[in-house]
Amino acid sequence: MNKLNSGFSKLPDEDLDNAAQSILAALTGNANFSVPVATLAALGTEIQDYQTALALPPGAPRDAQVKEARADLSTSLDKLARTLELTAGVTDAMLATSGFELRKQPAFSGGTVAAPGNIRIKQTGVSGVVQVLCEAVDRAQAYELQYTLDPNAGPWLDGGTFVSTRGIGITGLTRSKDYWARLRAVGTSGPGAWSDPATVLVA
Repeated sequence: MNKLNSGFSKLPDEDLDNAAQSILAALTGNANFSVPVATLAALGTEIQDYQTALALPPGAPRDAQVKEARADLSTSLDKLARTLELTAGVTDAMLATSGFELRKQPAFSGGTVAAPGNIRIKQTGVSGVVQVLCEAVDRAQAYELQYTLDPNAGPWLDGGTFVSTRGIGITGLTRSKDYWARLRAVGTSGPGAWSDPATVLVA
């Protein structure tokens, strides 16, 4: 995974100029990276070309020259970022001295997933078959289903595991009986709490 921010082509004109100058200054004489002098000299030339283009009077010639200089400078900065990341033994602390911004790493929570909410049971029009519905749970990888004739005394029967909230159902139920069903989500850290049960009179 790339650790240094690139995407310089998306920066406003002045921000690109400032970013390039900061990177050039940070890498000049930087003991953490043995960037060839020729590479830094070429980068300096591209920065100057870009600044020259920005200083031109408004008009089509300026726009064309700025576009070309931006493309050259952005490409060089992107390549330089990837080269620095491949430096042998490089650390995040070293990369932080390069003048490039470090990418923010996404934070993944390993906590237990929440209990499903808004549980409801729907008739399907098929005798002895019902559909169990709930709201999707954030970070859930699967849903476990249980059902019973007595929510207080049980027993709770295993209704299967489903990869999403779509298609959760129970078959083979006895007509004219009240059934209760509950769900729990399963995440990377295991299952969460059981939902409140919902009930239905099976048709």
